[in-house]
Amino acid sequence: MEPTPIQTLNRVSDLMGRHVTVKRDDLLPEAGGGNKVRKLDRIYRDYEYRGVNAVVTTGGTDSNHCRVAAILCAQRGWPCTLVMHASEVSYASNLEIAKFVGAKVKCVKPDSISTVMEESLRELHEQGLEPAYLSGGGHEPLGISAYSDAVVELARQMTSPPDLVVVPCGTGGTLAGISMGLARVGWHTNALGISVARSQERASHVVAEAIAESNQGVPVGSSTNWMVSDAYVDGGYARFGPATLDWVRRVGIMEGLLLDPVYTGKAFRGMMESKGHQWVEGAESVLFWHTGGFPNLLTHLYNDPENSVCVYS
Repeated sequence: MEPTPIQTLNRVSDLMGRHVTVKRDDLLPEAGGGNKVRKLDRIYRDYEYRGVNAVVTTGGTDSNHCRVAAILCAQRGWPCTLVMHASEVSYASNLEIAKFVGAKVKCVKPDSISTVMEESLRELHEQGLEPAYLSGGGHEPLGISAYSDAVVELARQMTSPPDLVVVPCGTGGTLAGISMGLARVGWHTNALGISVARSQERASHVVAEAIAESNQGVPVGSSTNWMVSDAYVDGGYARFGPATLDWVRRVGIMEGLLLDPVYTGKAFRGMMESKGHQWVEGAESVLFWHTGGFPNLLTHLYNDPENSVCVYS
């Protein structure tokens, strides 16, 4: 996998009063880009080695993970079943892309996910296939370790380490991998995860658990090199308010950088507003890790009643 570029955000830097760069994992070439490409590329290569030929996974209708999982299955000719949860189902670009490439979609209530995933695995076994149970978000040791390796990639690209890395925090695997990677390259850089759904207590627990499960002889480093903020959850997963949307629009206008309101928009807002975060206030250089999610911006634009088709004047 070729390294993704690092770009300086000049106008954001002026506004924030510190040097701000962005690691463009949204530009990863496979499956629409994003952090799930790094994770699932690693996991799917292991599947191929083990003889897996079908996948069952889960996520919300806005899930970047499900979109990438479906596309990578299609590339291999594997059946893909997506057990998707939502209180109400409306148009979602990631969902439509997954269906377009042939994924079988089952929309269920959250308390039925495990049961339906197990049923789906049995169905595939009965068809003579060897399906894999892929955790939501690629939240597995192989996927998490992909982000430890990503920090090694980052270290080769930068002449000096940033004071702070800011990243969206959903299942917590990306933050866990980054924390491990920072310790691995010997940087005294802090990593701040902006939670997109979970409370700080719950998100911190899953990140710590992921580090413990994924660490394989690599020193994890101090437990204080990462933290999670839940100040920008904005009502929960795939929910967002005007403040988040305002930052998505402002960054698009200022830098031509496309964020989404489900993941990266919340994290960027957290970086810029920095409520109560001494790490942000004290950092002279900040790197924002762009984890992708462009289809969710399209979902918002499609569903926003204020956006209308072009009319002749």
